[in-house]
Amino acid sequence: MNPASLSAIKAADPIRKLDLTRDLDQVADLIELCFPIHLDPDGQIYVNEMRKTARDLRLMGWLSHLTDLSSTTTSGFVWEEDGQIIGNLSLIPLQKEGRRVHLIANVAVHPDQRGQGIGKKLTQRALDHLKSHRESQVWLQVRDDNPPAINLYRSLGFSDQAARTTWR
Repeated sequence: MNPASLSAIKAADPIRKLDLTRDLDQVADLIELCFPIHLDPDGQIYVNEMRKTARDLRLMGWLSHLTDLSSTTTSGFVWEEDGQIIGNLSLIPLQKEGRRVHLIANVAVHPDQRGQGIGKKLTQRALDHLKSHRESQVWLQVRDDNPPAINLYRSLGFSDQAARTTWR
């Protein structure tokens, strides 16, 4: 394959790193559309904080270069088509017993675009990214009333480790 056709393939790739300075409003809208945020006061606070952060980042545009300090730093990935974000996956770094782990969160696909493998491809991209940077532990949480998501994660090698009976 010649370099010109390789760059055309890359240009056509709908998955890219999340850019906090330009994507956060659309990601908040997508999360609100995909999850029952209206039933969850904490979820409403979370989405409102995302929107506030988006406004703050726009106001402090001079900090935009800090959103991607290195090739290992990413807040997640989005699936974008025609300027619209139709899929999102957030990566949240955590410390557990002195070791760094990543939590996959906010995996959301626009309802009109579901069933096309977008969530799976976003998750696989995140796993590939973490593996290429020698990140060995990846966690996620999924509600037991979401069989499509459970099946998706199991198909990618995730296994049940614990079940929560209450959420806070």
